[in-house]
Amino acid sequence: IGASIETYLLEKVRLISQSEGERNYHVFYEMLMGMNDEEIDQFLLTDYTAEDFKMTSCSGTFDRRDGVQDVDTYVELRDAL
Repeated sequence: IGASIETYLLEKVRLISQSEGERNYHVFYEMLMGMNDEEIDQFLLTDYTAEDFKMTSCSGTFDRRDGVQDVDTYVELRDAL
């Protein structure tokens, strides 16, 4: 299984701010929800949530709008490594 990307548009403004209802840096939401206690300790993230970081909290949206759970996508990510 493979893929290729021929064109990729990077909107710089979306990297530094999000509109209400949007999220960026999805992997950070997934990590914070999906890591086990050992991983949380390893990365010094004990007692932190997405609400504690500027880049993940500025839109005020912490759940995905499509109903997919961040913990599930984190498990898929880990399985793919």
